[in-house]
Amino acid sequence: MNLRKFLLSITGVILLSFSAGSMTMAESQGTEAAKPELSQAQKDELAGIQKSILQQKKQLIKKYVEYGIISKEKGDRILARFEEHSKWLEKNGYAPHFFHERHGRRHHEKPGE
Repeated sequence: MNLRKFLLSITGVILLSFSAGSMTMAESQGTEAAKPELSQAQKDELAGIQKSILQQKKQLIKKYVEYGIISKEKGDRILARFEEHSKWLEKNGYAPHFFHERHGRRHHEKPGE
C-alpha cells in the first residue's frame, strides 16, 4: 500500500513539473524583446552593408534572367520586391522586423487562413 502511494506521489510531481514548465514557456513566448535603439553611426554602417547586399542580389537576379533560369517578368517582380524591402529597411532604421507579435498566426499565413 505504501508503495502505491509513493508511486502516485512521484507521478503527480512529474506531471505537475511538466505542466508548470509548459505554462512558463507559453508565457515567455508571448513577451517580446524591446527594439534596440541604434546610433546614427550604426545605422550608417548597416545601410552600407544592406546596399551592398542589394546590389549583389540585383546582379544575381539579372544573371538568372540572362541565363534563362527565370523569366524577365519574374526577375522584374523580384527586383521590385528587393527595392520595396530596401525602402522599408531605410524607413525603419535598418533594424530587422523581429520585434512584433504575429497576431496568433504563423509567419507565412495570411489573415483568415
